[in-house]
Amino acid sequence: MSIEGVRFAHTKGRVSLSYSRKGKQIFSLGLDGELRIWSGIDDDDCKNIIVGEEGFAVAVASERVFVSTSETNSVQAYDLDGESDGVITKFTSDVTCLDTVESGTLVVSGSADMNIKISDTENYKDKDLTGHKGPILSVALDPLKKFAVSSSCDGTLVIWDIAQKTKVKSFDWVPKSNDVSNSSTVCAMKFNRSGSHLVVPKGDSVVTLGRESWNIDLTLTTDKLEKEEIFTCADWTQNLEFVLAGTSKGNICVWSKDGTMRHFLVTERNYAICALVCNPVNPEEASFADSQGYWGMIGSVCTESEANSKQELISQEELGELFKDDDEDELSFSISKIQAETGFAKDDEGHLIHGDRLEIPSSRPGSAASSCVSSRVVRREEQVKLQSPFQPGASPEHFTFRFLVYNDVGIVKTIQENNIDVDFHDSSTHYNLFYRNPENFTMAALTNKVLVLARHGDDEAGGKVTIHNFKSSESNNEWTLDLPSGEFVVGVAAGEGWVAVSTSLNYMRLFTSWGIQREVLSLSGSPVSTVGSGRKLFVCVNSASPIPKQQSFSYYVIDVDVKKGLSEVSGPLPLPITPESELYWIGMSDTNSPVTTDTQGIVRMLVNNAWMPVCDTKADLIGKMDTFYVTCVDQIDGQVRGVKCKGARYPQTIPKPSPSRITLEMPFTVTGEKGALEQKLVFASLLKHVRYTNEDMQSRAKEEEVECLMKLFALACRSDQEDRAIEICKLMADVDSVQMAIKYAAKIRRVGLASKLNDVALSLTDSLNKHQADEEENDSSHGDTNGDDESQDMFADSQDLPLNNPLLATKSVYGLAYADSQTTKQKARNPFAIKSSENSNASDRSDGIIFDSQASKAENTGKKTYRFPKPTAKKSSLHSTEKENKELKGFPLFRAEESFPGSEEESQELALAKWKSLDKSIRESYRLPRIPKVNGKRKLSEESPTGQEKKSKSSISSKLSGFAFGSS
Repeated sequence: MSIEGVRFAHTKGRVSLSYSRKGKQIFSLGLDGELRIWSGIDDDDCKNIIVGEEGFAVAVASERVFVSTSETNSVQAYDLDGESDGVITKFTSDVTCLDTVESGTLVVSGSADMNIKISDTENYKDKDLTGHKGPILSVALDPLKKFAVSSSCDGTLVIWDIAQKTKVKSFDWVPKSNDVSNSSTVCAMKFNRSGSHLVVPKGDSVVTLGRESWNIDLTLTTDKLEKEEIFTCADWTQNLEFVLAGTSKGNICVWSKDGTMRHFLVTERNYAICALVCNPVNPEEASFADSQGYWGMIGSVCTESEANSKQELISQEELGELFKDDDEDELSFSISKIQAETGFAKDDEGHLIHGDRLEIPSSRPGSAASSCVSSRVVRREEQVKLQSPFQPGASPEHFTFRFLVYNDVGIVKTIQENNIDVDFHDSSTHYNLFYRNPENFTMAALTNKVLVLARHGDDEAGGKVTIHNFKSSESNNEWTLDLPSGEFVVGVAAGEGWVAVSTSLNYMRLFTSWGIQREVLSLSGSPVSTVGSGRKLFVCVNSASPIPKQQSFSYYVIDVDVKKGLSEVSGPLPLPITPESELYWIGMSDTNSPVTTDTQGIVRMLVNNAWMPVCDTKADLIGKMDTFYVTCVDQIDGQVRGVKCKGARYPQTIPKPSPSRITLEMPFTVTGEKGALEQKLVFASLLKHVRYTNEDMQSRAKEEEVECLMKLFALACRSDQEDRAIEICKLMADVDSVQMAIKYAAKIRRVGLASKLNDVALSLTDSLNKHQADEEENDSSHGDTNGDDESQDMFADSQDLPLNNPLLATKSVYGLAYADSQTTKQKARNPFAIKSSENSNASDRSDGIIFDSQASKAENTGKKTYRFPKPTAKKSSLHSTEKENKELKGFPLFRAEESFPGSEEESQELALAKWKSLDKSIRESYRLPRIPKVNGKRKLSEESPTGQEKKSKSSISSKLSGFAFGSS
């Protein structure tokens, strides 16, 4: 017994196998939706028939083939040439397993809806068998058409009487699971050709049941199974002499009908056997398939290992006699002695090698039969293939009718006779378009102005791209690009005024929308997918050879500037992806943030140069085989938009898919009210810099952030977690929010908490003041260096300004704008100051020269006003002396003549507070420039009129305490 060969058949997943009744062909059906007909293991040109999105089961009769696929919920019939022959029966969910008799007149089918049907294909009548409480794993039909057998995810194996539609016997032999895709076994049982016995895999053994009594006649076991290894499927050979069974570790056992184990075959793939069928004509041949989409063929099933030696022209014993050592004759020689003397020996495979290389394993792959007798098994690591390139929002190319692109602008799809139809979501963008497709375009990119169509190309017809500017009023609104020989199109993208083409030479070619070549960038790896929006181009490439269960990608974000011709390129940088998955979709959000989705349903977004998981689409789906087909991501509304595909990975083009949406939600570990608030806080604070693009939305984001923090603060207070409440207040960005928290703490009589929050408010105020002082110092330094010349003319409004000169008029406007910007900064100086209305300040407004302290009271009277630069901090005593000997006016003069204790910052704040408290008439006395009076400083108490003295300023602590406990 040996393996004739193993080859790739279908994409990763469960594969169904069935021989033709004449034993000359093998039918395989996999999750790629293709029914393939093989003439042998070496058939490199098998016949392919697309039967659906994903294939689940196939059963072959003498003249018909029965298949089940996803989304159809039905059993479909085909002739042996692949032509459709109608629908046999329908269920309410996917059909997971099939079996039929040789004539094809009776078909048994099981579904994920837990029901079984016996279908008469001549009269088209069904018999329903109900009673399972889980999806059906496998079914078998009695050749005499009296009984049927089924195994289910509910853990039971049931024998049915077809005529009575009742259970004959039930066994709890199947491992329980919640879905067919999650089951550790398919539990595929089989009747022998006469129908006298039934073979069933039962955990780590295989049993045969006698007809009618359904008692165990024989139990087949082996001691070569690994820990937790079980049998998954079984079948009889054509001569009924042997039983074959496959295991969950990729091994195959053969027993004779008396229970003697004959062979234990290691396939070396270590994946579960999901299908095992014997040739109905040749008892020496059988085929198997594993859960990774590979199928193989076994030969010499019934032949004894020793029997092969009898077919040789010379036996091993006779061959050994020729080289037997014989020292009796001095003229004789010993080959083994010569080998030993010269340092040569034979390895495990019988090859003659030097003794130094005995420990080096042979490069020749071992056969399955040799593994039965060899004590040392060398396992080879599985080679992980690089992901093939794909176009975002497109269906696989083998679909008859497919989407070329499906995005937030519209849908580009193929229709009958391979024509192309363009359907816009918004009819105001453009009316629907129709194009003939003689060039066989297979890729597309769509914006609200441009349609890009492309084909990959081959040695005969090279890569080609056609661009349609459908918004143009010209009759000739398209242009075509033919790539050089040997270069093929891998992906296309388009944006605002540009088109990008990624090629097989790892080039990224950039063009304007009307065909002007601008740039050619060289990528670090083979392109996987390309998408564009606005000025941003997002490219994913293979970065290195992937390791098992982990693909390796990198990405580029390119800011395309076709006018300058030199785009800003960021990358290549690592692109994260879920283990054991591939990229499923990439795109740009409504705020031009790169987004990816993998086959595990995880949506990731690029935020601050870091990829954040923002949604799990699988969590919103019901079935394990359902998929959310992403079309776009709306960050402003916090939603992922797409189509829910039941039991499939891609939607059908007809009828038009119904759009769905899933809310963005990060995978936090805490749920409930606290988790929901934390989710809202993240999308209001961490993502607000990319979510919101104008002031109104930024204001809304700030309100959402404060609201979430206050609710979390209240929740922490109700939970008696004061430390968490204080920590939440430290996350608040302004003192007003902390004041709200203090008021709430005082309201619920948390006096100690309110006192601690006073300290938080003071600390926040100090940090804000320090930050503001640093900004003012920078502004002051900027004013000393740039504003001296402008501040010399004090009474510029009394001069005639020639406004008819555009240069001088521009300078005047700039002066007004600068004064307004300084006014805004002064308003935010004191967070505890009571904000006065515009009417209360109307009486204090003045014209002419505007000092720093009067910026908040400046009035737009139509007159030109000029600002004096703010004084800088003292750097040294020399600098201070120079200031004293220089003419000053306004606040600098006032500060120079008065003494204020403390450091530079403290004296600055005291002087500013005192200047604001002065009466208007006193401030007018500082209007004219003069040298400060160093000796004989003016006493404010003497010059200030009665009742105009400075009011005492209460401390911040007393204000907060009074606010917390309700005092005025």
